Amino acid sequence: MAFFQKSSQQKSKQQLTDRYSVQDFKYGNNQTKGSRRRVKKNGFSMIELLVVTTIIIVLTTIGLVSYRSASMNARNGKRKADLESVRQALVLYRVDEGVYPVGSSFSGMTTAIADYLATLEVNDPSGDPYVYNYTSNGVTFSISALLEPDQTAYTLTNP
Repeated sequence: MAFFQKSSQQKSKQQLTDRYSVQDFKYGNNQTKGSRRRVKKNGFSMIELLVVTTIIIVLTTIGLVSYRSASMNARNGKRKADLESVRQALVLYRVDEGVYPVGSSFSGMTTAIADYLATLEVNDPSGDPYVYNYTSNGVTFSISALLEPDQTAYTLTNP
């Protein structure tokens, strides 16, 4: 009877062959092709990090361009509003005095019409001076400012 008994090593080999086929061992870790286990990852792959970084960079660029455009439009809006308030003050000055103020500088003209302006701070946001053109007869005027980004002249004349 001892001759027919299998050793423990032979028994374990026999149990493995009974449990798995030869194909099971082909794919490693005693798994079949369709039932591969996923190994738990700790962290992100390089591709995932690159995709997220690229998305963040694109969104930041879009935000900065939009902010720059909005800031430029706000400065241009301030220029136009300033010139409109000066134009209205010049018209009121002419109603009271009969002529527009004499002079060719914007600061000199704003000093003359200071009583008609709501605020004395009429400065270009970029620091460039507004241009005030004045004819000698006191009947007409034109005031202008350079708008961003291409320095286009925005001009208002008397009504």
